[in-house]
Parts: sequence; structure tokens; C-alpha cells
Amino acid sequence: MPYVVDITADLNDDDGSGEIWALLDEARDPSQIEIGALVVAGREHAAAMCEVTGIESAPTRGTLVILRVLPGLVEDYRRAASRALTS
Repeated sequence: MPYVVDITADLNDDDGSGEIWALLDEARDPSQIEIGALVVAGREHAAAMCEVTGIESAPTRGTLVILRVLPGLVEDYRRAASRALTS
């Protein structure tokens, strides 16, 4: 199933801290990217639920978004949200 991601990121590019980073200008809607937000990150055929843990200015790269990859599949979160909204 193809995903519509909130922000493009390389899910295998762990920075050694257990987190990954992305560029804010690669977000579908940058206004939705804020610390604490849950987002779908990755690419069309490989995505994960992530929490935005930081936003940092990088002079030569623009604005970096620091992401913590959450356990489970995107589909697991969709099903849980669906259950919560219909209960």
C-alpha cells in the first residue's frame, strides 16, 4: 500500500541516538510539523509513525526535523485511532 507521508525521511538513517532527521522543506504541510506532533515519515513505499522531538536550524541545510521512530506499523496506529473514534 502506498503511503502519503507528512515528511520525507530516510528511515534507515539513524544518527546514532536512535533518532532520524528530515528537512522541514520536504514536509507536505510544514505548519503541521511541531515538537510533540505524531507524523507519518518515510517514503511512498516505506513509512513509519514518528514523533517530532526537535526542530533545529542548520545554516547550510535549512531546518532539520528530528524524529523518533515509534514501534509498530502505520496501519496499527490507523486501526487504533479508528477504534477510538467509533467507541
